Order: sequence, then C-alpha cells, then structure tokens
Amino acid sequence: MYRGVVSFALRGLRVDFSCPPNEFEVGGVEVGCEGGRVVFKIDVVGDSPEVINELGRRETELFVYAMSLVQGVGFDVDNLVITWRSINAAGVITSMKTTAGSKTQLNEGLLERAINLMNKLRDALQNPSTSKRAEELLRVIEWWVSGGLDEDPLDRFLKFFIAFEMLASLKGYKRKFGDSWAKAFCNDYSLTCGFEGRRVNDVRNSIMHEPGEKREEAEGVARRHADEIGRDVLKAIWRVLSEELGVGMD
Repeated sequence: MYRGVVSFALRGLRVDFSCPPNEFEVGGVEVGCEGGRVVFKIDVVGDSPEVINELGRRETELFVYAMSLVQGVGFDVDNLVITWRSINAAGVITSMKTTAGSKTQLNEGLLERAINLMNKLRDALQNPSTSKRAEELLRVIEWWVSGGLDEDPLDRFLKFFIAFEMLASLKGYKRKFGDSWAKAFCNDYSLTCGFEGRRVNDVRNSIMHEPGEKREEAEGVARRHADEIGRDVLKAIWRVLSEELGVGMD
C-alpha cells in the first residue's frame, strides 16, 4: 500500500490567492504557504505509485473544477507535485510549474463550499447510476474553465460557447428543437443569450462560417460580450448539476 500527498497551487486569469497567516485544514484539504504562495495538499491512498498518480491528478482536477465553479472564475493547476511513500521507498511522481498573477485573500467559506462540491462530484463519478452523466458534465466544466483562463476575449467567447452547446446537447435541446435549440435552451434556463440583437449561436456561426465584414462584426460582438456568455453558462451549469446529480450551490 502507498500513501501519497498531492501538493499544488492555483493559477487564475483574475485571481491568485495570498498566503493565509496560519496553516489550516478544511474537509481533508490542507492549506498553507510555500515560497510566498498558497499551497493546497490532499492525501491519497493506492496500491501502487501509478494508482497514486492517477488518483492524485483526478482529485486535483475535481478540486480545481469545484473551486472554479464556486469562485466563478477559471483556475488551472500550478506547481503540481505528487509524492508517494511505502514502507521501503519514497519518491516524487511528477512536477509541473507555471506562473502566478496578482493576489487576493482566500475566502475560507468558499473553499469549504468548493471542497463539498468536489466530494459530491467524486461521489457522482463513483456511482454507476450517475457516473456517465457526471463525466459528461465534467467535460462541459472543463471547457468553461478553459474559457475563463483565456486572455483573448474572442477565444474566451468560443470556448464558453462550446460549453453552452455541450450543455444544451446533454439536455437534449439540439435533438428536440433543431435549429431553434439555442433559443429554447436560453428561454427554459432564463439565460440572456442575445447580444446586440444577435443570438449567441448566430454570433458563433458568423465567426466560423461568414467571410469578410460579417465575420469581423460577429467577432466584435463576441469580444464585447465574452464574459456575459461565461456568466450565463456558469448559471446553466449549476442548474444542470442540480437537475442531473442533485448538486446545488450550497
């Protein structure tokens, strides 16, 4: 049997946490400071270093997704290190480093909500009756998080749209409503989905398929309203998490 410790920081386009005055632990996640940065640590147990590596990466992924949803901004892993120990040996499985941004105070209440969400997502993945749906929703969340990390507002818009379209497909809107899927989904989920007189899917289609001036106009709309569609998609993700997995915002 092997015991592992997953250690990592978080990187966000708009948020990077400042160190807390003292180390603390919430729901099995230790929070401390190393090299002037907030570091999170999670324990995992497995039969081999390979299992530790897989479990460690999965736990980190779930934590990052949960923190992103609860904080309302996309996060990525920074300085990921997974260490393992058995009776006779110890080692480091992997290390990955990126860069940091400006700092803000870590909200312990939101951290607790994120850990609760992480645990609920893990339970849903392990439950045979919900595992397939949970995996589908994690792919949606992955695209939303990726959009939140993109500095280019046009790319951000397109990634948020992919998450939006995947979510509508998951709920059957593309199958039921054909070309009107976006309008129906937006109406049912009380989303804005219309920017400067154009529906979000029309903007995306013009970017991808229209030449010249029409495409440039659509790109301008997308750049100006990228964060708005991101907020709409986040709202829809939370509702679908509740509908499909019984996971709410609290």
